[in-house]
Amino acid sequence: TEMNNVKIYSYEYYFCTKKKRPTCSQRVVTGQKIEKQIIDILNRVSIPLEFHRWALDWLKQGNKEESADRSIILNSQQKAYDQCLKQIDSLIDMRANGELTAEEFADKKMELSKERIRLFELLNDTDGRVSNWLENAESWFGFARDAKEAFEKGDIYKKKAILSALGSKPTLKDKKLCVYLQKPLSLMAEASKGVSAEKAGFETAESLASTSKNRAFDPALASVLRG
Repeated sequence: TEMNNVKIYSYEYYFCTKKKRPTCSQRVVTGQKIEKQIIDILNRVSIPLEFHRWALDWLKQGNKEESADRSIILNSQQKAYDQCLKQIDSLIDMRANGELTAEEFADKKMELSKERIRLFELLNDTDGRVSNWLENAESWFGFARDAKEAFEKGDIYKKKAILSALGSKPTLKDKKLCVYLQKPLSLMAEASKGVSAEKAGFETAESLASTSKNRAFDPALASVLRG
């Protein structure tokens, strides 16, 4: 019968609830249009697969070149921290020998304790950056490579997670979605313009990466590297 052949269509709409602004004039927008705008944003930060491989090789090579400098910094900070501990021990001995009054001891101990905490935090910060920078970099470049496809194939929860990872303060105004991109993604979006323009004329990642326009990726890589 005709009733058995009825097709049911489902549509998703977004609209202002007017809880904060009862007079809000923003109109209804379909979920399909919002998703299309999110895909447009993902296209902006997307990087070619071959460039993703080159970028990770660049990062690993950069790590080798900078590891010596980081080791020097860590050793210097460790020596300063150890020296501070020795000064605290010496201070205790001086007080025990009666070389310092109780007031002098308290003042100097407070000063050295503050310095010990400062040096300890510096050590942890430097060590943490050494340990985590490559992991952070791989995560950002992996997102730029895979996010669009994952969004297109994902369920509503996956899509929300990707939108959240893109940036902060997503807003809708006049049916247009605005997202403040995370800094590394913002830099990638800017640099991707040059890469996309050059990509068609090159067959390999090496030739693509060697062009002057790819120097625009250096700020993005540096930002990722700093975490």
